Amino acid sequence: MDRTVKGFLTILAFIAFLSALVISFRNCGPVDDMPYYEPTLCIDSLDVTDIYDVYEFVSKRPKYIVIHCTAVPPSFSFTPKSLVDFFLKKWSRPGYRHFIERDGTINTLRAFNGDEYIDYDEMTWGASGYNDVAIHIAYDGGLDQNRKPADTRTIEQRASLSALVAFYKGLYPDAEVIGHRNISSKACPSFDAKSEYADIQPFTEAITEDSLLTQ
Repeated sequence: MDRTVKGFLTILAFIAFLSALVISFRNCGPVDDMPYYEPTLCIDSLDVTDIYDVYEFVSKRPKYIVIHCTAVPPSFSFTPKSLVDFFLKKWSRPGYRHFIERDGTINTLRAFNGDEYIDYDEMTWGASGYNDVAIHIAYDGGLDQNRKPADTRTIEQRASLSALVAFYKGLYPDAEVIGHRNISSKACPSFDAKSEYADIQPFTEAITEDSLLTQ
């Protein structure tokens, strides 16, 4: 092979390697592109197909219970439908399993069967690289009137979040409760969820199971 051609192919291969390396180190995902956050274009945003192949997927026990906010100010509120529609414009499934409205209402955006594993159909696109081992829960809000990160949780949202976290800690005692901020550069969920729920007592009874197990 001609040396010039060899050199050209070597350069192409090196560029391809660098591109793959840059993409692999990018920490981005669906919920990094919420309203009022600077939009982020990343490989996940293309989402032509699911990241996980259903034929190769292995169900796993949850390692994390991840708390999110929808990153909107008090002047804007999602409904369960508008939030799901937001995600489905770009991705194949919602970003959260549960969504808590400002009045404390808990909505289940993706059904689950209540066993000890996360199955393919139970995953949500909440944090790139963690979705097969994480339960994602979001509350509406997270920004103040100036669109800056702030803990805007209502009393009702605080109660519902605590109840959901306790419920899942009862199902998955070894799962760690964290905020999206602990695995991302974002401020989400605009409070220190890891510290706040560090000592939460788990529910040992499956209360509200009927409402949580249906979509």
